[in-house]
Amino acid sequence: MNANKTEPPPRARILLVDDHPVLRRGLAAILESEAGLTVCGEASSGREAVVAAARAVLQGGVYLSPAMSEKILIRMTASDTSGQSSPVDSFSDRELQVFALIGEGLGPSDIAQRLHLSVKTVETYRANLREKLDLPDAGALRQFAVKWMHERSSS
Repeated sequence: MNANKTEPPPRARILLVDDHPVLRRGLAAILESEAGLTVCGEASSGREAVVAAARAVLQGGVYLSPAMSEKILIRMTASDTSGQSSPVDSFSDRELQVFALIGEGLGPSDIAQRLHLSVKTVETYRANLREKLDLPDAGALRQFAVKWMHERSSS
């Protein structure tokens, strides 16, 4: 293993429980835009979150919140013409912003300045992007982002 390669920390999975759907969606959007966080489900009450999930899992099944089920169905039915979705589709809004700026040729400090983030935060986003795309290093990430931007602009 390469001693210089640092593995990004695993993303913390969050279950949102609130009886206000608008508040849940807003919180989910905010949390998804943060590095290292992902919303794995939503429920309108503690009872719904525990009883539905526990019953499904205890019966050998898998539990997905209605919101997560909807996201998965949308991704499955909205695939591109080749029948496969792009790994870029899994990016949060902020990851997509960082990825696009990498594709424009900006470095970490320029991206940090443009998005009003610290360089360390940008580096965390870059590590998450490399992990999601299964890329070995920053150079491969840059090449992939430039190619992606080129394909987007020519279509």
